[in-house]
Amino acid sequence: MVYLRSGNTSGARATLQQGLARTPDAGQLLWGMGVLSVMEGQAAKAEQYLEKSVDLLPDWPGSYSALGVLYFQTGQIQKSRETLERFRQAGPRAGLDVERIEQALDAAAQHRDTGKIQGLSPQAQQQFLQIALAFADQAP
Repeated sequence: MVYLRSGNTSGARATLQQGLARTPDAGQLLWGMGVLSVMEGQAAKAEQYLEKSVDLLPDWPGSYSALGVLYFQTGQIQKSRETLERFRQAGPRAGLDVERIEQALDAAAQHRDTGKIQGLSPQAQQQFLQIALAFADQAP
């Protein structure tokens, strides 16, 4: 995460790849590759990594959050809703305002739901990074 925070994508990539070479099904490393992929403008690849992270870490809110935000920012509102529902079904969670998230999704759905992954602007990439890291910082 230090490399991601500092914007050193090559350092982040090297570290994550080394870790995945040793432990290919490490959910947090796959999450990191997803976040890195967003920062490199590869939203479709990020989706794959983050989906796998959710599958491997069903109890970690950080994986759901990153995936849901990616879907939201790329105009895939329905997929963002589905991710929120998966999160809900994984068990009770403290500290997450689900109603507020649903309201934001309802408002966004009225304006845009592309149904497919789109690229993110550099500003949206930075927003995504800040949100993803904030949720990761809350990990136990």
